[in-house]
Amino acid sequence: MRKYLFMLLVFLFFIFTANQVVFSHDGEEFAISSGDAWMDNYTLVITDAKTINEAWDAVEEISRAGGHIGVVIPNQVMLGWVPQEKVKTLVGRSKIRNIYQKPISDSSRKAIVKRLSASSIEFGKIDENAKENAIQFFNEVVSGEYKLKKSQMQTQMKAAAVKPHMLPDSFEAPPVSYRNYMNNLLANGITEDTLQKAGIYAKQTPEGAISLSPGNSDYMVGRILFNAIFVESNGGIDPNTYTWTAADRTTIQNEIIAGLSWWANTAWTYTTYHTPISFATLFRYNANCLTSYEPISHPSSDDYLWINQIMANFGYGSGDQFARTTAFNTAQRTAYNTNWATVSFIGYNPSPASTTFTDGYFAYAYIRGPYSQLLFRNNGWGTSSYDIVNAHETGHLYGASDEYYQAGYGGCTSCAAATNNVLNGNCEYCNANSIDCMMKSNSSSLCGYTPGQLGWRNIQSMELKTYDTSGNYKYFFAPGESIQYKVYYCIAGPRYGSTTHAVRVRFRADYFSGALGSSSNVSDDTGWASAGTVTPPTSTGLSCYVTWWNRTVPAATYGTGSLSVQLELANIGRGSISDNFKFYVAEGADTTEPSTELSPETASPNEGPSTEPIEK
Repeated sequence: MRKYLFMLLVFLFFIFTANQVVFSHDGEEFAISSGDAWMDNYTLVITDAKTINEAWDAVEEISRAGGHIGVVIPNQVMLGWVPQEKVKTLVGRSKIRNIYQKPISDSSRKAIVKRLSASSIEFGKIDENAKENAIQFFNEVVSGEYKLKKSQMQTQMKAAAVKPHMLPDSFEAPPVSYRNYMNNLLANGITEDTLQKAGIYAKQTPEGAISLSPGNSDYMVGRILFNAIFVESNGGIDPNTYTWTAADRTTIQNEIIAGLSWWANTAWTYTTYHTPISFATLFRYNANCLTSYEPISHPSSDDYLWINQIMANFGYGSGDQFARTTAFNTAQRTAYNTNWATVSFIGYNPSPASTTFTDGYFAYAYIRGPYSQLLFRNNGWGTSSYDIVNAHETGHLYGASDEYYQAGYGGCTSCAAATNNVLNGNCEYCNANSIDCMMKSNSSSLCGYTPGQLGWRNIQSMELKTYDTSGNYKYFFAPGESIQYKVYYCIAGPRYGSTTHAVRVRFRADYFSGALGSSSNVSDDTGWASAGTVTPPTSTGLSCYVTWWNRTVPAATYGTGSLSVQLELANIGRGSISDNFKFYVAEGADTTEPSTELSPETASPNEGPSTEPIEK
């Protein structure tokens, strides 16, 4: 029997509308930021890609055009965001066949589905209808139907005074046997040489456990494989009480896409750097997902029963559920050319079944994987809230800590540094200023600490133009000329006690040198330097700062200059920063000054460049 208890916190209500309402512990209402921003400019991309690498080529093509793909249904259906003015130029490149930003008629949708070429991925091991369902989901989003359903759900839950129950839902996985892990991979044709070629190094500790570098879900960045397995009982041991319906599978598929789209859009828009996340999402429902057990008739601690059987069906039959799912995730990374991979098991419990396992738990995940376990109906969270329940658990799979606490149930109990050495400063057990967010109340926002735990670190902006003191673009630089680069940035809270965060900044300028038209350049790099300390706001809002760099243009410089800026806050991570940049030529040179605090009203220099050097 597993010694670890599992489950999901989830206790406050959230909704996708422009003016959302959630409930605090005592039921009072308060507004939070809009959670439906991912629906804006939502775009469907259809490709002719026959391999996953061709699909990734299309994703990169869209990224170069200033767009971003959040979800890929391998290999030909993609959902994300594409600048409207780039649509025509992208069609025809990298096997991109069509791009849609408005609802598609039924006849056109059927034609698209009919002409989708057969993919090379294992059709016998995924839901063949996933692509068509994703296209229909796109229609629901861009037509406004999906948002309306969310609004109706809010009204119904509020009228029913639904307050979902809380239980601990994030746990540390035990050590994984190196022997069982490698036996599972070898059984599927994956050797140590295969892993090393993929940049994955598996070593054995003195205790016989696996030391995997990098792990399967160290950070929520880059390409991620998300496996959704619809667990189906076959009556072998337990009575086959419930059987997934196609309609209910489609509902959960849509909710998973919605939650992953929220993560991808949040990471992409949180700072000007754009943290790229693209989820290759596989919905698996077939013979490999069959088990002799009916999960909802068991305690959550029995999850190894169905997980071990299902993993064996996929060819991973050595060791416990942690060894099997860890090996499965590693194999999936290599097969789909992703940076990371996790797997989520979904039990079916339609009405009148219980909305929890027999021990009261209902959804949970392991920090940095290897798996999460959810139900079709998760306690007080209806099926239309599956998106945020799954988004919360996915946060755990990639390092985000719980930030809620309730006496008698559990949750976070420390504000000390957690994943990636980033404080868990929003933990309500130890921070009276704690604010509601995805990892505390399943609301569609992030506190200043979660992004750093996910690996969203440093801010960086490339190819930034400079201005002269009259507000004009500065294209050419004279040798010995004085240049001042000014960076505005704001950090999100909440403040944890009297904690301040050390700031490091690094400026690098590359100037074309030699004759005009020459491809040679001269670089000027400050290296990392201290920029003082900053303090987050007490609760919501931003604390804003400015720092700057005065430099003398190197000799023999004639061309334009490009600039990269990196800014790092200790123990908080890049994602906490709402950043704006402004660069201009100043008279006189000086050394880099520590960060200077500003009022939020003066911290957004989007109206144009400043014409005065900063007062010192």
